[in-house]
Amino acid sequence: MFDLIKDSSFECGEITDYLGRPLPVEVCRVLVRMLKKDKGERYQSLVEPLNELAKEAAQSCSRCGAPNPKTNSYCGQCGQSLKAPVSVAENLNATLFKEKPALSAEELTDEGFAMTKQGDWLGAINKYISATEADPTYARAYSNLGFALNRIGKFDEGIAYISKGLLFSADAALLHRMYDNRGFAKSNLKDYEGAVADFTKAVELNPNNPRVFYHRAESHAQEENYEDAYADVQTALRLDPEFESALRLRKRLQMQGLVKGFRFLN
Repeated sequence: MFDLIKDSSFECGEITDYLGRPLPVEVCRVLVRMLKKDKGERYQSLVEPLNELAKEAAQSCSRCGAPNPKTNSYCGQCGQSLKAPVSVAENLNATLFKEKPALSAEELTDEGFAMTKQGDWLGAINKYISATEADPTYARAYSNLGFALNRIGKFDEGIAYISKGLLFSADAALLHRMYDNRGFAKSNLKDYEGAVADFTKAVELNPNNPRVFYHRAESHAQEENYEDAYADVQTALRLDPEFESALRLRKRLQMQGLVKGFRFLN
């Protein structure tokens, strides 16, 4: 060390600890002075650097004035906090601009569902799309999105999203809803054969939903398959005798039967 100090080409570089971490500035300043080439510029006694280090490392308590190491959070004399008080404005800014954690696909879907209850279908659709982006395999988001798109007449888009959701679910109840919703979209696009196929899959998953039988009955009727349409509407009314839409469809089918020259059996 002393040979290096005497060497005219020696310059003290960054000073680190044994792990290579930089030492505190005040410590480096004392060490650099101790390594000065000119003996007159170095400390003349061991007491001087110790006093300087003690001075640099001290902080005064705002309550009692006692000196404390800078590493202390509370005064060793009176217990007063040594941290600088944070202003109300700083606290407010920290709250306002704190980065919020990203919502999960389930949370986004729940928010979208809440919007549908308020009639905000476009807002709900945006939430459901965000949910599919947050988790491209979250089938419930696709199901709800397809239903919402059907409500605003976007049947082609509804079919596309529901078809994707069908790839990611094994839940019978959810699959039942998706097949029903996709069948409804297809029937509105006059793809009655495809609609009947989807409603049939929905019935297989849940044979106790009168609405699906009614939907399938409507598609059968559009195909002029009146006997199957009548059978389905009768099943819908057996499950829900006060199902008004099914009652109207049955009456229409009965009248259609008279026109075509045949009678339906109850």
